[in-house]
This record gives sequence, structure tokens and C-alpha cells, in this order.
Amino acid sequence: MGNRKLYTKKKGECEVYAAPFAVFLNKDDHNYIEPDISVICDKNKLDDRGCNGSPDWVIEITSPSDPQRDYGIKLYKYRTAGVREYWIINPYYLRQIDDKITCSKSKEIKPPHF
Repeated sequence: MGNRKLYTKKKGECEVYAAPFAVFLNKDDHNYIEPDISVICDKNKLDDRGCNGSPDWVIEITSPSDPQRDYGIKLYKYRTAGVREYWIINPYYLRQIDDKITCSKSKEIKPPHF
């Protein structure tokens, strides 16, 4: 909800990038991450290699094999780098909610609290 104000104020100046798109969170030129979706509002952070510095908004879609990576490691990296907003989309969790609504006996899976 907070980003709605940010992006409204920017009047369409933000750019959305889907992976593969390099984000260099640290000042070194070699280590980068590739968020599933990055929103960057400061065009000065962009160059031909990707984004230098933290995006304003990052969206990650969890992997069924390793969701803790998004809930733990990436959350820590984005938080310490100054990402304004970080969303985690868990398709398995969404499917389980849908199954529950349709009266399935599937067990509901809840994301961990940090």
C-alpha cells in the first residue's frame, strides 16, 4: 500500500524489470542478484549491466524446493541494502488457500513469521 503513493508521486517514472536482470546491491562489480521482478524509480541507478544499488520494490516468487531462501537470506539482503518494499509470492500457499475454499481436505501451509 505504501508504494502506491511512491509510484503515484513518480508519475510513471518507475521501470519494471523481470529476471534475468542483474541487481548489484553492494559496491563491488562482480556480485549481483536477480530478483524475479524489480521496480526501479531512480533512473540514475540503471546502466547497461542492470541496477546499481537497491531497487525500490522487489517481488520474489518462491521456489517449492527452497522457499526459506526468499523468506530468510534474500529478505536479509534486501532489508540491509535499503529496498523499500519486498513482496514474496508463494504459489503453493495460494494454491492451498484456493483448495481450502473449494472444500478440499488439503492442509493449509502458512509462511513463517520473521
